Amino acid sequence: MRVAVVGHAEWGVFAHVERVPAAGEIVQAEDSWEEVGGGGAVAAVQLARLAGECVFLTALGDDELGRLAKRSLERLGVRVEAVWRPEAANSDNTRR
Repeated sequence: MRVAVVGHAEWGVFAHVERVPAAGEIVQAEDSWEEVGGGGAVAAVQLARLAGECVFLTALGDDELGRLAKRSLERLGVRVEAVWRPEAANSDNTRR
């Protein structure tokens, strides 16, 4: 079976906390990590696991995070066919 996903990818920063904070409350993160995500990327990874392979058609920023997202997905068994965009859709998507 051959499968493909057309969708988006995001680069997320995640934090492990003791509990979900209430509105306006601040809680201390125990640790954090960064990972590729987004509806299309997640679906492509799961289909690659189920079907043995998956092609992911997407647009990625032509920057460090875009290339990192592509490598991360490829390590998870997804073949990424990306159109490279000169800037992120949201200029706040900078790595801190």
